Amino acid sequence: MILFLLIALLTLCASFVAVHAETEDTHTCGDFRYTIQPDDTATLTEYTGRAETLSIPPELDGHAVTIIGRYAFRHCKSLVSLSIPEGVTGIDDFAFHDCTFLASLSLPDSLKSIGINPFTYCNDLTEFVLSPNHPFLEVVDNMLINKVEKKLIGCPYLLWLYFSPFRQKISSGGTFSCADFEQRITITLSDGLRSIGDYAFSECRVFASLIIPETVTSIGDHAFSSCTYLSNLTLPDHLLSIGDFAFNRCYSLTRITIPNSVTHLGANPFRGCLHLESICLSPDHSALGMIDDMLFSKVDGRLICLPRTSKQSQCILPRGITSIGDSAFYNCTSVVSVALSEGVTNIDDDAFYNCPSLTNISLPNGLTRIGRAAFLNCTSLSDMPLPESVTDIGAFAFSGCELLPNLTLPGGITSINEHTFYGCSSLADMRIPDGVTSIGFWAFKDCESLQNVTLPKSLTEIDDDAFCDCSPALRFTVARGSWAEKWCMRQHAAYGFSDEK
Repeated sequence: MILFLLIALLTLCASFVAVHAETEDTHTCGDFRYTIQPDDTATLTEYTGRAETLSIPPELDGHAVTIIGRYAFRHCKSLVSLSIPEGVTGIDDFAFHDCTFLASLSLPDSLKSIGINPFTYCNDLTEFVLSPNHPFLEVVDNMLINKVEKKLIGCPYLLWLYFSPFRQKISSGGTFSCADFEQRITITLSDGLRSIGDYAFSECRVFASLIIPETVTSIGDHAFSSCTYLSNLTLPDHLLSIGDFAFNRCYSLTRITIPNSVTHLGANPFRGCLHLESICLSPDHSALGMIDDMLFSKVDGRLICLPRTSKQSQCILPRGITSIGDSAFYNCTSVVSVALSEGVTNIDDDAFYNCPSLTNISLPNGLTRIGRAAFLNCTSLSDMPLPESVTDIGAFAFSGCELLPNLTLPGGITSINEHTFYGCSSLADMRIPDGVTSIGFWAFKDCESLQNVTLPKSLTEIDDDAFCDCSPALRFTVARGSWAEKWCMRQHAAYGFSDEK
């Protein structure tokens, strides 16, 4: 069930990206696709060729190439060497994602900006070719650095270190095992560095220890995501900000101390840290607090996280909390019940994702939003009345909540999004409130016990698969002459009228 839901979620996201791309005014020149900017220059959006060695042309159909777009060379498995021409000023996020055999990349002096680590999964990239007097970039210890901002962009060389033993063994006819990587290294970042960029070390599995200089004040989103062997880490005393999911899935991390200097923590920086047993925080910290293992922000009233290893089963939120942050209780297997304090208005995306022991949660009046996948796969959740103040329920919000009984939906919601109640196999009756205008794809799929659904006059859109694979006895109640009645007729669904006794 969990795997299927994840595949469905990723499929939806991929579909959105594809549809979005098709709406662009895209042109084709040979193996390149591009869009024209207001200044008549070109943004290269996709390469469709299979060259091993490639020099990007400085112009496409007479338009100077100035930007390498987001994901422009994604999955280009043939590329080994790539040269970017003078005139290109920017490289967007993840531009070369998963170019697994790209070994050499030439960067022009005209380059002025680089987005989120363009080199994720570039497992062979060991050479950046750039002039020694490049005005924007420098390479230090195989790490690409924005020398103007003193920001570490990425270090694909570490991916090469991780994968090279694997490739050597496979090429010689051997087999691969994790024992190939028992020798871990220590990474020391250069003095003077001010920030570590988004995804800078994502998926780097070769180091167990990291030394960050005292000059670093910012760590970006997912900066160390999936650094699975990172176990020894000291954060610098002048650090100010830690981004969203900065240490996501750092499985070997068992202890971390947050300096008093930190004023901002993004969405659960320690999501998926399976063995994190201790988050050390001064009781006098001006921006952060901790009660019963729950880390929260004093600045914005956000509950940041409860570590997965916490043994807390009954969670009563401290006063002053106004929102449950993204992934705050992510995969917390010990939590049985949660009492949200008055004043909480928002439950963010993935807030209680896969909390299999969670049986009940009290939601306060004043709560307005339940985010995407907020309670996905809370398979024991059976008691959760929704307050009338809720106006927004995200997609996948209750997917896989197998024991969730009949719910009374708040009157202020206007749509039921895709997959919202997918797999809620205990739901038997559902009254959709007046004011709801749409019901999305697979909104009630696999609600095997669902037999009675009341559809309001306000509906103008129901996806044909919204009630896919529900009970064979499913029957709708509709208003005479309504759009919902016509939908039932088209679907050959059983229905009756609300004015019938």
